[in-house]
Amino acid sequence: MSDLHRPAHVPTILVWGGWYGSRNIGDTAILLGLKELIDRVNRGRDYYVRALSTDPDYTSSNGVTGQQALVKREWWRPWAWIRVLRIFAGVDRVVVSGGTPIFDSSHAIRTLYLSLPLFFRVPFVVFGAGVKPIESAYGRRTLPFFLRRARYISVRDVDSRDRLQELGVDDVEVTADSAFFAKPAPHAALTALLGEYGVGEGESLLVVAPRLLSGERRRLYLQERMGDGLIRDTPARLAATLDRVAGRFDRVVLMAMHFHGPDSDVPIIREVLAATRVSNVVFIDRELRPEVAIALFRRARLVMAVRLHALLLAASMGTPVVGISYEQKVRSLFAHLGLAGYCLDLFSLSTEELTEVVDRALGDEAGIRTHLATRVEELRDRVMESAGRALVLGAEPPRGAAPDGR
Repeated sequence: MSDLHRPAHVPTILVWGGWYGSRNIGDTAILLGLKELIDRVNRGRDYYVRALSTDPDYTSSNGVTGQQALVKREWWRPWAWIRVLRIFAGVDRVVVSGGTPIFDSSHAIRTLYLSLPLFFRVPFVVFGAGVKPIESAYGRRTLPFFLRRARYISVRDVDSRDRLQELGVDDVEVTADSAFFAKPAPHAALTALLGEYGVGEGESLLVVAPRLLSGERRRLYLQERMGDGLIRDTPARLAATLDRVAGRFDRVVLMAMHFHGPDSDVPIIREVLAATRVSNVVFIDRELRPEVAIALFRRARLVMAVRLHALLLAASMGTPVVGISYEQKVRSLFAHLGLAGYCLDLFSLSTEELTEVVDRALGDEAGIRTHLATRVEELRDRVMESAGRALVLGAEPPRGAAPDGR
């Protein structure tokens, strides 16, 4: 087939850093929000957006062209390296973005991905990233080397900035997560879904998004260790809380931010369902598209979640949130939102305290919605300013943070 109708060159942005292709709603929402930002700051331009993904077909189905990422099982296969080299060689901008793309593990693949923009002389930026503590000697030596060569760095919270500055990476701007720009599905799509589960149009909803709890700290890149007692007792505590608060709502809707695979939230949801005694609880027992999940959060009266991006996406829709923090990043989100009093620590969680915070959130529902409307708009403005500095094709990204040093 002829390629005569294709322009000689179409500018291309390559994104890596999230668990793209993992079918995690949060990571996909980040990518969708990033695509929206790229579209906004490049209106009228012809360009492509690609993302390194463990499931390129799934990523492509969400509107961003998936490119096969290098995975551990093919690390020693030369053709896998050649594939990745070709991907990086053909792009005009590399964007490192995702939930927490900078962490102290998987250094071999991460070092490769950070090296290739320098090798091919392609500008790269770090955009709206989360950063976990870097403690290994290798990480503390190599990550600053590469990050100081980024054209621009923004992070999603103050803790991430402080961790980079502790490594000697100083030009860092604090913005927010790109998922604040992910869009909800049309109302009709959500209404049809909820109707299949017997949830009526006018019913008030408590949406609950638990998270897989596991002692496999290294495999799941967890910052804090989860003991057997925590893993055993948390479902019962959540169920007991639902027994106490379910009467404040017409329906309690349980949903999984990560539905498939070894990281699935479905097992803990089934444990909660088995332990609760109330009758108005439903489980959406299917994988949701990110836009449908966002529409569900918008429809809710309150969202109670362990999953970070369930909380972030709900807040982005102006819905009151109660968070259960399993890592510092959840506490950082609530601090960024100005709602620190509505976030509890998973490791000291009690049914009584969680019930009290849910009741307090319901008592100030109107005030929280008003606060979120203002605060989310402020965060979006900050991210848009950052996108104008980092994501405009045809313009060289500036070195360093914004002039005000945020």
